[in-house]
Amino acid sequence: MYRTSANPNVDEVVYSLDVVASAGKHVLGVLLALSMICLVCLGVTLFAGAPREVAGLEWLMALGAACFALPALFVHRGRARTLRIVRNGDTVRLATEGAEVVFPITCRGAQVTMHVEGIPMYEAYLQLSDATKKGIVVGETRGAIHGKIAGWFEGGVDPEVRAGASLEVRATGHLERLRDAVEEWNKAVANEHRFRQRDAED
Repeated sequence: MYRTSANPNVDEVVYSLDVVASAGKHVLGVLLALSMICLVCLGVTLFAGAPREVAGLEWLMALGAACFALPALFVHRGRARTLRIVRNGDTVRLATEGAEVVFPITCRGAQVTMHVEGIPMYEAYLQLSDATKKGIVVGETRGAIHGKIAGWFEGGVDPEVRAGASLEVRATGHLERLRDAVEEWNKAVANEHRFRQRDAED
């Protein structure tokens, strides 16, 4: 299927995954927290009765919630990215906005455990790099209910790889799907290389 469907003149997207840029994550969290604080204050004021000191300031609380929510929306939408495996003839690459790596791709990873008020949280990372040491790093945050990714990489990441993009998956389990897709296309590229060598020998 790889050889017969490869068109040297057209970029064909064979896999895509919606992700977000890691940059802006903390800014988004702060803006959402401030918006929620304003909403909680508004709710308490409306339904539990307002002290005289804040009576009549409900409009200010609503305005504050909106003022923080609006930039949070823009930050959220600005972080949206798509990670694609693209084939063009014999070349297959993994690409996103501003970065790409060419197959075959080396997969490395790491997994760390953090505790938030005694509750374990897990951060898993997948480093994808090519022969030129260009790379893309993708992360996934997992809660206690999901636990660690079983059988994840143990060797850590390569510090010499230049990460052109740092991304995060949108849902638990997507990091493993990405790894599986990359490994599947590594095999396809290796098979095509063997076919070309055999044709050359014949």
